[in-house]
Amino acid sequence: MANELLLDLIVLILGNLLPAGILLYTAYWALAIRQALVSRLYRNQALWLATECLLFIASGSLETRTSIHLFFVANGLVQGCFFLSIAAWADSTLRIARRSDPLLRSLLAWDKLRWVVLPLFGLLLIPFTYYSVTTGSIFNLQGIALLTIPWTASLFFLLLFILSTYGAVAFLIGAGRIRDAPLRGELKWISVFFASILGTFVPALLTTSAASSGALKYLDYSFSNIPSAIIVLVAYYALYRSARSLAPLNRITQDELAKMEVPYS
Repeated sequence: MANELLLDLIVLILGNLLPAGILLYTAYWALAIRQALVSRLYRNQALWLATECLLFIASGSLETRTSIHLFFVANGLVQGCFFLSIAAWADSTLRIARRSDPLLRSLLAWDKLRWVVLPLFGLLLIPFTYYSVTTGSIFNLQGIALLTIPWTASLFFLLLFILSTYGAVAFLIGAGRIRDAPLRGELKWISVFFASILGTFVPALLTTSAASSGALKYLDYSFSNIPSAIIVLVAYYALYRSARSLAPLNRITQDELAKMEVPYS
């Protein structure tokens, strides 16, 4: 009895409260920072990040084991929009990284690849969304069972794996090219985010049944899924740090403020 209560407590914290709290706080910071931004590209980046976090929470909040077809449809549409928001956020950030490079170098030829990759991503997302709508399956980052879904939906996750690898490398390269320290830190954390997604594909390839899900339940009731959940928490934390990297974390001291002041002529 005590062990079951301990397991439920761990699941509640690691699988429900902590992920939802990190995602909500990330969305808050992204929207707060967006109000201070002027460039449309930067504002779109912050908006897509907030949308991504909120959609993921909404996806986890939908009850999958229900006979109401409306929940199936809503769940599938929300998850489809969630993956679209990730693609849009990554695309806008890659464009910002190129604009911030003193030599205006493209990151792994993304300026050309985006015209092929993004339409293909959207095209493969259609059968995945259809399968999710008709079955009510929730595909959280650690709840994917690639061996049990149709090949059309599996192609989408294959492309997601390739793009996650691309993102982990491209954003790390971009961080090395940029002199702006806050933006450089943001790109490094985004690279960590996509690297964490790659880590979740290992259990996905080995799983033969999708993890059970409930209201904000990102972790199955099994200790074996805890390592996968920790990887997902790292991904969420990387999102938070990427959003917070463009905002000052500490107060400016009087000495630092004096150095910033421009003397009157």
